[in-house]
Amino acid sequence: MPESNEWHALKKLIVHLIIGAIAFFSISFVAVLLSEWVSYLARNNFNPVIVKGLSAFEYMIFGMDLLLAGIFLGRSMYKFVKELW
Repeated sequence: MPESNEWHALKKLIVHLIIGAIAFFSISFVAVLLSEWVSYLARNNFNPVIVKGLSAFEYMIFGMDLLLAGIFLGRSMYKFVKELW
């Protein structure tokens, strides 16, 4: 029995969202590790310029991750709706 188009589109969406979530959570995990490292450097009186630069880089990684996750989610939903219609 062939699979209906709606179920195929839904399965594709779920697979995309799971893989995307794994990818974006792994990038966020790197940002959290960087945050811990920056905190360690700050506690040990490392050069404040480097600590601030790394902190800015950490926020940039996290912000880009959120932005790209939003774009990914939006595109996945758009493709899903497009396949249904």
